[in-house]
Amino acid sequence: MKKTVKVLQVLDYVNHNSGVSAVVMNYFSHMDRDKVQCDFLLFEKEENEISREIVRCGGRIYTSGRPAGKSILNYRKRVDEFFAQHVGEYEVVHIHIPNAAFAVLRSAKKYGVPVRILHSHNARGADGTVKKVRNFLLNKWGIRYANRYFACSEAAGVYLYGKRKMEKHQVWVINNAIDLKRYAFREESREQIRRQCGIGPEEMLLGNVGRFVEQKNQIRLLEIFAAAEKKLDVKLILLGDGELREDLRNKAEQLGIIEKVIFAGVVDDVENYLSAMDVFLLPSLYEGLPVVCVEAQAAGLPCLVSANVTREIRLTDQVYFIENAETAQWCEALEELAHNMGTRQSGLKLDAYDIEKQAAVLEENYLRYGKSTDTDVDL
Repeated sequence: MKKTVKVLQVLDYVNHNSGVSAVVMNYFSHMDRDKVQCDFLLFEKEENEISREIVRCGGRIYTSGRPAGKSILNYRKRVDEFFAQHVGEYEVVHIHIPNAAFAVLRSAKKYGVPVRILHSHNARGADGTVKKVRNFLLNKWGIRYANRYFACSEAAGVYLYGKRKMEKHQVWVINNAIDLKRYAFREESREQIRRQCGIGPEEMLLGNVGRFVEQKNQIRLLEIFAAAEKKLDVKLILLGDGELREDLRNKAEQLGIIEKVIFAGVVDDVENYLSAMDVFLLPSLYEGLPVVCVEAQAAGLPCLVSANVTREIRLTDQVYFIENAETAQWCEALEELAHNMGTRQSGLKLDAYDIEKQAAVLEENYLRYGKSTDTDVDL
């Protein structure tokens, strides 16, 4: 009987409001659990459909608390205790939070986990200067204990590991693959969501999906929409939640657009909302390779994307980068799209982003890693 490789996935949380969570769960859901079994170590556990799916699939969920402020040393102690209690249980630790790797991968190495994967999902460290400096130091510390390097894009790889490791092909760029069939455009979903949200047949629906945080730049999106709605028959739908929720509502009130902005919250059927949209907007200040933009392209949506986002996200000719941050350029692009709306079709058919194919590749590598020892892993 073939041995099952046990992998510990480490991330902050699992829910429908996190792109990293979506990527991890896409891969988890499409691997053969007779070959690869994953457990999860999270900062904190939420009781939701995703956590229930993990348990249904035989995975276990553990929590460590957050490594924030004065609790960083306590975090390291809790992580150390976890690995001490699970000696010999995991062949692979796969961490998706670089600034927590200093504790997780250190303890994993200390207690004999042979393969320690660090995965970069972003092309910049944080929004504030203090957090940037903190993350820079913690990331460098964490890299020392990794012996496999993953990134979601070239840009994310260069950010965390540097150009040298990228040029020497020491980093595996693992695509943010999705279920292409799930995100394919569906006319019936479009009609249902638009009817549910009160969107008229002639109205152009602009959309954004993401956490309400500074990185995603939705405050700027509201300013762009306020200018666009003066010229176009448009509405805006925001899917997500986060610390800036009230700021966004207040901004919409201030701009006089609150009646035209739909705050839909966190949903578990993003694909249906993407079918309902006419244009997807991503004004982010930085990204690794945003999975939601892959999903939008799979749904055949034109995407207006900030120049801050890596060019690697352009998987179809429906992605347009706004080089100038001025509101006028965003509005001009929207006007041009409004005049050239054609018949909507699903737009992404790349094997490199097909989760069924890419999950099989990761599964194969996990199985190979499961035969490794700490001394025979190439750096």
